[in-house]
Amino acid sequence: MAENQKQNRPVSELKRCPYCSVELPLGCQECPSCKQKVGKVDRLGRAKEPIDWKAYALCAISWILFGFFVWWGFLKNPL
Repeated sequence: MAENQKQNRPVSELKRCPYCSVELPLGCQECPSCKQKVGKVDRLGRAKEPIDWKAYALCAISWILFGFFVWWGFLKNPL
């Protein structure tokens, strides 16, 4: 067991889905139970939730558009 820790290998060949806690093989990219994408395994044996870059980009674009709207509606031509 000490050799596995020295080489940073997981002790188990399974990981748990972060959404439904079903045990999955380490190479699995999608949970067959809940159909959610899963990432690599962490040190506790749970799969990491993948980062949703599309949602972050959409949020940033929305904030930029909101800032433009505030500038255009209230700050462009002050009275």
